Amino acid sequence: MSPNYKFEITPEKEASTRQYLYRQFFVTPPLVSPQQVDLTGKTAIVTGSNTGLGLECARQLLDLKLSKLILAVRSEAKGQKARADLLSGCTLAPSAIEIWNLDLSEYGSITKFAERAQGLDHLDIVVMNAGLYKVEQAFNSSTGFEEDIQVNYISTALLTILLLPILRNKRSGSDPGRLTIVSSDTAGWAKFKERTSDPILSAFKKTPAAPADWNMQERYSTSKLLGQFFLSELSNRLDPSKVIVNACNPGFCYGSDLQREGNSTVLGFLVRVFTRVIGRTTSVGAQSLTAAATIFGQEVHGQYVEDCEIRPMAPLVYQPEGKRIAEQLWEELLDELSLAGVQDVILKLEKFEKWDNCSTEQLPGPSNCGVIPFTATGIATNDNGDICLPPTSYDASFDLLDMQGFDTNRDTSDIGDLFSTDLTTGPHSSFPQWTDPLAISKDTDLNMVCEPVSHSTSQIIDGPVAGQTLTLDAWPVYECNPFVDTIPCPTTAPDHLRSLYSALSDQCVSCRVNSQEVAKIEPFIYGTRDKLIAIVQRFSDKAQKIHGLLSEKNSTAIATQSSFILPPPAVLDSLLSACHRLYELHYPFLSAVAMKTNELLTKGVDPVITSLKLLLMMAAGAMTPAASDNHQIAQGLLEISRVFLNHIVEEDVRLVSNPDLLQCALGFNIVAAWSGDKWQMDASIYQKAMYIEMIRRSRLFEHRSPNITMPLADLTRVWQAWQEQESHNRTAYTWIILDQEMCLFQDATSTLFTSVTNFNTSVPSSDRLWHATSVEQWAHDIGYHEGGTVAFPPSLDEHVRVLREEKVAIDPSKLTPTTLRLLLCHLQKVVSRVRALIADMTGNGLASRTVHHQTAMVLISVHMDEARDMLRKWHDHASSGHTDADTPAMGANMILYHLISLNTLVNFPEIERIARSDKADPAQKPAHWVRSYHFDDCSRIFFHCGQILRMIRHMPEHTRPPWWAGAVYRVALIAWTNSMVVSDLDAGANDPESSQTTTLVLDDLVADHPLIEAYLDRHQGIPVFRRSGGGYLVLDVPGDILVHCADLLGVNPPLDFVRGVRQKLLKLAARWQ
Repeated sequence: MSPNYKFEITPEKEASTRQYLYRQFFVTPPLVSPQQVDLTGKTAIVTGSNTGLGLECARQLLDLKLSKLILAVRSEAKGQKARADLLSGCTLAPSAIEIWNLDLSEYGSITKFAERAQGLDHLDIVVMNAGLYKVEQAFNSSTGFEEDIQVNYISTALLTILLLPILRNKRSGSDPGRLTIVSSDTAGWAKFKERTSDPILSAFKKTPAAPADWNMQERYSTSKLLGQFFLSELSNRLDPSKVIVNACNPGFCYGSDLQREGNSTVLGFLVRVFTRVIGRTTSVGAQSLTAAATIFGQEVHGQYVEDCEIRPMAPLVYQPEGKRIAEQLWEELLDELSLAGVQDVILKLEKFEKWDNCSTEQLPGPSNCGVIPFTATGIATNDNGDICLPPTSYDASFDLLDMQGFDTNRDTSDIGDLFSTDLTTGPHSSFPQWTDPLAISKDTDLNMVCEPVSHSTSQIIDGPVAGQTLTLDAWPVYECNPFVDTIPCPTTAPDHLRSLYSALSDQCVSCRVNSQEVAKIEPFIYGTRDKLIAIVQRFSDKAQKIHGLLSEKNSTAIATQSSFILPPPAVLDSLLSACHRLYELHYPFLSAVAMKTNELLTKGVDPVITSLKLLLMMAAGAMTPAASDNHQIAQGLLEISRVFLNHIVEEDVRLVSNPDLLQCALGFNIVAAWSGDKWQMDASIYQKAMYIEMIRRSRLFEHRSPNITMPLADLTRVWQAWQEQESHNRTAYTWIILDQEMCLFQDATSTLFTSVTNFNTSVPSSDRLWHATSVEQWAHDIGYHEGGTVAFPPSLDEHVRVLREEKVAIDPSKLTPTTLRLLLCHLQKVVSRVRALIADMTGNGLASRTVHHQTAMVLISVHMDEARDMLRKWHDHASSGHTDADTPAMGANMILYHLISLNTLVNFPEIERIARSDKADPAQKPAHWVRSYHFDDCSRIFFHCGQILRMIRHMPEHTRPPWWAGAVYRVALIAWTNSMVVSDLDAGANDPESSQTTTLVLDDLVADHPLIEAYLDRHQGIPVFRRSGGGYLVLDVPGDILVHCADLLGVNPPLDFVRGVRQKLLKLAARWQ
């Protein structure tokens, strides 16, 4: 519906009684002549065409040389009579006019009709004339809706949507397909008292009204008003160069069969008399229908035709309230019809605006979109006020049955029967429950790291092809095998995008997440999903162009697979839930409670950045163990997100200080760093460095969080102010956490601690406050009282000072898991700096035995001892009855503690250098470990390795931090090299002839177990690891340790990152066998 069409009359005047009577008595629409329109070669469907308006419209279309006509009727007998009447007045062969059964009161009949229409060679025109005018209130026995609302609105909408793809793709020539819905000028008279209901549609399922309250004219008028709301929303989503939809008012006509149900009543007799006095003939009324379906161009798209002129619809349609009602009804209608797959039919037809030049909303920010002028219903316009018709991203045929809820492999002859059985179960009682609505299987595994989807998972695990091995060996971390040149490494993004579009097109997307987890997330609604797809489509196209899948000159390069069509809201909910279920445990800036999904794109938040945030969360959710069915889409979503993020920053670099964009950058780096894709892992390293430099320049950590003081009457404002500041603090410190993780596994000094000197920002408050579901709960937990002050915790610098001071006691209850993690970040910085000093002193042949060198090494040893002391102090605080001791966050903290402790004992880059070397080279033997400056302690090294494996084994896989496989990798290489050192030193602990008899299961016993203490202090016991299949692994065969750790990662890991680490360990074991 164009907002710029200049009507010759106002909607209010159009809806007046005076204007209505004037039209009825003094206006006659002209007849469309064959000189104006030639329908030779075209096919039309007219519903309700056995009598009245439908029959006359069919006759007029035949007079315009229509080649094929489908009469859609309830009664085949009456249809055959109408067919004979029409054939007698034309020269067409009898086969040119067909009778098809259609009952709009039954969903099964509608879907069977649409499926039959799919077999037509052509379809150019559809006139939706069938309707109902109930004299007495009645309810549909299957759906529960009032009959006139069911037939005139809901069922008409269903059939319209199902016929649209056929009209689009089977139209004759280049002219757009045309669909006209019969409307009524009485829509402007509807009182529509249900408009304030929530939901609106369900209000038409209420119990029968008392006879005095029932008004047949009001219900008919309301049903037609709902149809106008439907048209206004539908037309906004279609490209009028492919399909034109409009509504037409034929006027009040006698000879119609509309009031057939009241013919035997006194009221029906009075209606017939009134109709005969003021009504026009059905032939005259049909002239408007014929004109609306034939003579107009694209200007009629989404408009209301009356007496062969474009006129305004009901006044409410153009009012702000009407816009709200239209959007709400649209979402409720799609939800009601969801099992018929109408959402995905619409999405495949939608042609989205380019957000640079036009928009249905105000989109300031990254896309440089200003305020876009619009009036009636939110169609986008440019600066000149012209309608912005959306460009098509593909123009390919798609099948009616390619919709959620239909299995394309089944016999489709009984689709109607599917809807006529078991209509009383499920969330939509009008539809049956499908056994497996997404049972579209693939013969190939799409979880490939860098290989087309035709390769199986077993090839990756047992025999990766050359391209996969090359890309795997080129990872920027975990370098235990010889380096490879990155230039010949194949680009993985095209395959990832193909897998994504294939999965989305085939609806092979699902997610199995506990319903209690899903309940934590505000459910998606279809309107939010539509807006998200509209924004992301642009960047999807850009990603395709970058990777050669969609050229500038040929927008149909990959046909339907190029369309970015998200799965249904329930699947999106489960992806977001999977994201929060894992990442919220380890990255404190996330909160499912604060996640208002449907408000993000509507309530004053930049919709472009917000769309990126949602897309990244879906990618993260698809890359979790909980979403094992959706891993094939994760890498594709991540690549589109990378293009999306780069575009935003390139458009306006000042946005890097935007809190929401900083969270998006965080999300991308977290997911990309552990994605298992070489190129995304590279991108995370580069982008982290860029954003940390931006953070340094923005002085994000320099300002102390101010206390909040407000009266108790403004408690909600106090909570909101606290949430805003807390979100700032959590975002800032999550950057430190991410930097620590990435630098730890890269064996690099923390970039943030090097760039930023002061961390004055308050550390995050307790998670209980952050996840509070109500202002009352938050106020109770924080202890806020009237006139009180909300104070934030101390800064990281303050916590570090307390940790360093010997005489200051620390209250462990005040140390949250996040605070303990941040203190570990500081300790890692200290250890990495000492380790860097050692590398400087021992590298490049400088390991001389001069006095100066020995003095320097002693000083370095003192620094390392201080670091160890601080680590022990940290461990004491973390272990002293902490209330969150058993949480995944504390488990991750303990793993990191042991990894950092290992860095005080070993030089991991040197271990990887040894691993990359040739086994036969004696010069590469790990003799460096017996040097004094490496503080060798083989027993303690095995102890820390065992504790890391113990923590990982005791954590459920869906709660493990995303880098857990990297921790296993470091344990494998350290224990492997330590085993070689122990053998070299002829340590008696693992000697079969030794007197040692006690077996010490290092990955089963807690750190303070007496056997562990005896092993560390007096070297008592034989250290072993527990095998996953039973039994123990004695740590005297280095190669067995590598295979054991690879097996801990799983035989067939579902995640690319875990699978890649396993391959690296197995390859190393094979090389050193």
